Amino acid sequence: MLALLALLALLAFLAFLALLAFLDFLAFLIIVIIVIIVVDEATRLAPHESRLRAFVRLTWRSFLVLAIAGAFGAWLLHWGSRSRRKADDTASAPIAVPAPEQHTWSPRRVHEPAPGCKPRAGRICNAGDAWWVDSCAEVNELAQECGAARCSAGVCEAETPNECGDVTPLGSCRRDVARVCQQGKLFEVDCATSGGRCVMTTDGPGCHEKSADACRDGEPPTCDGRVLRRCYEGTWERLDCEALAGVCVPGSRDVPARCAFALPILDADCGPCGCPPQPEVEICDGKDNDRNGVVDDGTSCAPVPIVAFVVTGGDASHSDEDIATAIEETNTAFARDDGLELVFELHSIVHVDDEDLAELDSEDLDRLLRTDRLVGAAEDFYIPVVFTDVVLAAKVPRPGLSTVPNGVCGGVRRIWDRQPAIGLVAVAKRRWPTTLAHELGHFLGLCHTHEAPAPVVQVHSGGELGDAATCDGRCEGGADGICDTTIDPGPEQCGVDDACAIHCATGDRPDPGNMMAYYPDCRVMFSVEQARTMREALALRRGWHPCITGECVCDPAASQCPAEMTCRPFGDGDGASWRCDLDGPAVAGGRCVAGSECGDGSICVQTPNGEGRCARTCGSADLPACTCRPITTPIVSVCGEDLRMRE
Repeated sequence: MLALLALLALLAFLAFLALLAFLDFLAFLIIVIIVIIVVDEATRLAPHESRLRAFVRLTWRSFLVLAIAGAFGAWLLHWGSRSRRKADDTASAPIAVPAPEQHTWSPRRVHEPAPGCKPRAGRICNAGDAWWVDSCAEVNELAQECGAARCSAGVCEAETPNECGDVTPLGSCRRDVARVCQQGKLFEVDCATSGGRCVMTTDGPGCHEKSADACRDGEPPTCDGRVLRRCYEGTWERLDCEALAGVCVPGSRDVPARCAFALPILDADCGPCGCPPQPEVEICDGKDNDRNGVVDDGTSCAPVPIVAFVVTGGDASHSDEDIATAIEETNTAFARDDGLELVFELHSIVHVDDEDLAELDSEDLDRLLRTDRLVGAAEDFYIPVVFTDVVLAAKVPRPGLSTVPNGVCGGVRRIWDRQPAIGLVAVAKRRWPTTLAHELGHFLGLCHTHEAPAPVVQVHSGGELGDAATCDGRCEGGADGICDTTIDPGPEQCGVDDACAIHCATGDRPDPGNMMAYYPDCRVMFSVEQARTMREALALRRGWHPCITGECVCDPAASQCPAEMTCRPFGDGDGASWRCDLDGPAVAGGRCVAGSECGDGSICVQTPNGEGRCARTCGSADLPACTCRPITTPIVSVCGEDLRMRE
């Protein structure tokens, strides 16, 4: 009998909830089941007492159970709706709706308003799209998908097609107004309002400070003694070639003036490039390790993890679906049929609740790189990609930005400041489908195809300093340092039609389909040499990753550091701690103030002449053409010839 009453109680409670939810047919069906059970039980009890008495007794008990279950259900509903009562009473008044966590809601999900809550009471931005919220401040319905447009105050930014006119994606300067076009939308920034001027660079226009050293684009570099004087981003820059242990080579009609310096001799018999390496097992590093004439044959690179740092707070920019789509687009751009493809995979999503990063400028980027906010998201190597609303470079919007590996792109160092080992990629909400692939190309060591010539060239000591030579057997590349890309004057001189046919005022015929060109609607793939270069840079960055947190302890007497890192002292005297650090721009014999300026296995040593020189440390074997001599700060032996002391 107790089991029967429990079953009746459950059925009665379900019938009550069905009635409250306006499911009349379900409630009716449950009540019929209760009646059938009661009649059946009354029939079973008939031999002991009259059917009428049994039916009445069971019916009375059943309705008693129904009343108890109903009261319990009403109490539960009353308890659950107390927090909504105030919102229901004021549903017609404007409400303030807090933005939910970006990863809480999927852009495709629809949530019915809770009982007592009126739908479509307001709109918010959530995961980059506009959503309706009910009067109880709950997200319940997608209002509008914003796509590449920004969402602000619950409304998608209006799309205005063809508003750019003759402004290209790279942009231009009209007097001191920077003008750029991003996916059909024109952006104009008046640099004069902040006391600056508009300067055109290979990345596009930017607002720079006014200077007495201002110069016009296109003015050729010249040699002033040992100093290279060149126009860089609208300002005359002086680069002391002798400080890099080189000379300034005057320009010719075809080759501009530049600094040239000799590579140190690595082997007394084989010269500065060393003896040819012995065949090794082929690995994914863009090199012919087994010496069979084919790069990376029979190997495939492990998938490259991406950690997405998604800026949230305020009008959140990107949903999880946006991230997945961006990686899918990137894998399409990197796909190849020659075995040199790279595959990217999403490792994790890290939400960064910082409204100040919604407009990411150069100072924000520097802060992210110099702090540990991007470090430790995974134990092994990963690429940190920051997804935000707006990316600014020199106050002008950009679809994305990236650091290059240790200031190097196209195999030549172009940035002389100390570089962080981790690096980053940043992309804006308004970008092209190929933007992330383009920025990853920079992250993996590629320049723009319209890059300006590098101001420095390394040469081997057997030739004239004005004649470039490489140690890896590659052909001579163009301004972008890549052998198989054609000369590209850039969008300022070239234009494409709807069929991506290109026409240049200079008569050149660059490839608008190259992923590093600035014809975004036409980009489809990387060249073979670009694919090889990216694999080489990927191997370097994988090797650097363990050293990001300073864990690469080394011995200056042994070669223990990853490629293009130097074992360098941190501290003085006996307390110096030796750690692997990225190479600086100066080779052995160059002048220095700090150790970070030295590369190729050299450290900064203060000489008795009162100047700092980059000198190689002596290991277990003597260095070619070097006389090892001990020094006390730090305590180590270095190549005396590198110090270049005047006797």
